[in-house]
Amino acid sequence: MNIFINFLVGPFVKWFPLVVFFAIFIPTVVFYFKKIELDDIKFLKRIKILIWVGILLRIFYAGLETFSQYFFWSQDKFGELFIQIPISQSFVMKDILWKPFLWLFDRPHGYFIFYTGSRFWLNAVISLVAAGFIYIILLVLKKYKERFFEIGDPEIGLLMALTLVWPNVISFGLLVFIFVILVSIFKTIFLKETYTTLGMPFLLAGFLSAVLGQYLLSYLGVSSVLVL
Repeated sequence: MNIFINFLVGPFVKWFPLVVFFAIFIPTVVFYFKKIELDDIKFLKRIKILIWVGILLRIFYAGLETFSQYFFWSQDKFGELFIQIPISQSFVMKDILWKPFLWLFDRPHGYFIFYTGSRFWLNAVISLVAAGFIYIILLVLKKYKERFFEIGDPEIGLLMALTLVWPNVISFGLLVFIFVILVSIFKTIFLKETYTTLGMPFLLAGFLSAVLGQYLLSYLGVSSVLVL
């Protein structure tokens, strides 16, 4: 049992986001290239199922991180203090973001709730909100520039953003613009196509963000600012 728990709170937590990304990315790519064989309704239905899976797994991951933190701190008496103690009112009042939740922190287990909430659950919320914001932008863009979109492209963009942990969502947004240009050049030269839709750039940007997103943000010098 201890071996399983140690694996769960160790390597499993570390690699879970990347495993989830590829577990969703691979079927998305398959559906994308089989889109011609599927009717629009079936294609969108499958993508939307993956979107809901991505949302649920993002929430599950925050819960898993919370459990892992509890497990580590509960291993000794000193760590248990961080689980049991409330948090100082003066500390919380310094940050306006947390003032409405003072009642939750100023009680036993308050510090644990504050720590896991600000590190894990806030990350999940920001990731989901950022993905939703990207989706809204895509829907607005599709309304006015529909020639850049095929059926399901906004949903693919949402799905890629959902499966990327914060702050890789930022690198995803940056890479989309780069891949739009690169794919457009490729299509113009080799396929003699004038327009580039966003589905393929979304997939390429999602893949690279999952694998190298942190390195890109570090190179740009913004990683430390964006990491919660």
